[in-house]
Amino acid sequence: MCRRGTIRVFIQDGVHDNSDPRDPRRDWRLRNRAMVAALKQKGYDMAFVFGEGDHSDDHGGAILRDILRWIWRDYPK
Repeated sequence: MCRRGTIRVFIQDGVHDNSDPRDPRRDWRLRNRAMVAALKQKGYDMAFVFGEGDHSDDHGGAILRDILRWIWRDYPK
């Protein structure tokens, strides 16, 4: 079992991510925001980046350097 604070979570989402107006359970934007709220409420070390595209390699790849710096920010050299 992991202690709270030992897990870092990075969530990336976009305006054009999967959504289904007929079924909110299939709306990734709403679900990701609910996940972010739950992680924050529980005190997890997390980051959320919302972009113009979708949940894709294009957006994730463009910010990968920043993601890795954030995740490993206090790792001993």
